[in-house]
Amino acid sequence: MRSIAAFSSLLALGLLVGGILTLAARAPATTNAVASSGHGAIGLDFRSMLIGLMIGLVLSNLTRVPWGELPRRAVAWVLHHERNLYRAALAAMFVGVLLFY
Repeated sequence: MRSIAAFSSLLALGLLVGGILTLAARAPATTNAVASSGHGAIGLDFRSMLIGLMIGLVLSNLTRVPWGELPRRAVAWVLHHERNLYRAALAAMFVGVLLFY
């Protein structure tokens, strides 16, 4: 839950900074060409900014994972839960026999 709150707060901070940058960088629409185009003044695209912020936050969180230790942890987890995995394999085999017989 703590990581979700940190992710959401960083995303909200990035959106807030993007909104402030949009308002600060927006030029007043005084020419008829800009006003008649229907797009208004040039600003940030909030959807692409949100996607970019999410990708950046996900990548920054992925750098915190100790990738060198994952195979050792996976093998240790399998060895620790060997009996449960064996039971699950037997249960899947028996259910398969019941379904396909």
